[in-house]
Amino acid sequence: MVREKKCLTSNARTSLTFDRFAGLIQSLEKIATTCVLRFSPSEMKFATVSGISDPRAFAKIPHSDPEEGEEEEDVEGKSKVFVSMMVESRANNHIWIELELSTLLRGLKSTAGVSSQGLTMKLVKKSGLKCLTLTMKNVDAVVTQDIPIRTLTPNEGARHMKEPDEVSMDVELRMPSLKTVKLVTDRMKSVDRFITLDTKVASVAHGGCSMVLRVGTTQASVKTYFRNLETSSSNIQDVKRARVKLDIKKFSRMLWVHQIYPKDAWLLISESSMIILYVILDDSRTNILYYLPVLSGGDDDDDE
Repeated sequence: MVREKKCLTSNARTSLTFDRFAGLIQSLEKIATTCVLRFSPSEMKFATVSGISDPRAFAKIPHSDPEEGEEEEDVEGKSKVFVSMMVESRANNHIWIELELSTLLRGLKSTAGVSSQGLTMKLVKKSGLKCLTLTMKNVDAVVTQDIPIRTLTPNEGARHMKEPDEVSMDVELRMPSLKTVKLVTDRMKSVDRFITLDTKVASVAHGGCSMVLRVGTTQASVKTYFRNLETSSSNIQDVKRARVKLDIKKFSRMLWVHQIYPKDAWLLISESSMIILYVILDDSRTNILYYLPVLSGGDDDDDE
C-alpha cells in the first residue's frame, strides 16, 4: 500500500530549469490528455495514457547527484525544479499518480512569473483530496497551485509504465532539425492525411544516409529530401531501407518537442510495427521516448 504524508522531508534536485520542465510537460500534452507520473528515489518518469493507435511518450527526469556542482544554474541564472516527498511504500519506495496534463500545465504557467530559487512539487492531502502541490516563492510572495491526482496501485502504475515490446529495428538515423521536419510536415497536411517516410542507411559510396518525407494523392504529390544524415554505426556494410506510412497529424504532434530545444534526436523505424523518436534533452539521462504505430510498411509502387 502506498501512502502520502502531509509533512514532506526530502528535497531532490532535477537537471531541468523551470522553462524546460514546463516545455516538456507541454510536449506530452500535445499527444495525450492524461499521464501517469512515477516518483522514485532516483528519478521522475512520465508515461502518457493513449489509445492503441495513438502516439505514446515516456519522459525520464533523473534527480541530480548532490555531489554535482551548480555551474549550469550559475551560468543561466534560472531556477531548477525540485521534488519534495516522503514515500512510505512497500513497492521499493515508488509511488504512482495519474493526472491531467492540461491541469498540470496550467498550474506551471500560473507560477511562471515568480522569480525564485526553484519550483517545489509535493504530494499532499487537503480536505481529504489528494493533490500534487506546486510552490514557487521569493521574498515577496508565495504562489501555490494544487493539482488533483489519483494514486495508483503498484500493479496499475507498472502497467502504465510498461513500454511497447522491443522489436527489431530496420533503420536508425540521427534526425535533421526537428523544427524543419515539423514545418515541412505541417505544410504537407493540406495535401493528405498520411505521410510516408522513406529512409536509407548506406555508406557514402552508396549515397549516404537519407530520409524522404512524401505525401501524395491522385491530384498532387510532394516530396522533401534530407540527405547526409548520420547513423549510429561507424562501419556500414550493407544498404538498409525502411518505408512506413503514418498518420500525419499524429507524427506532427510528436515533433512539437522541437520547442524545448533538444540536444539530439534519433529516429528508429520498424516497418512491421512502429517508429521511435528518441529525444535527448540536457544530457543522455533526461530524455523522451515517443512511440507511434505505423499504418503500413514496406515497398509500394512509388520508388524514390
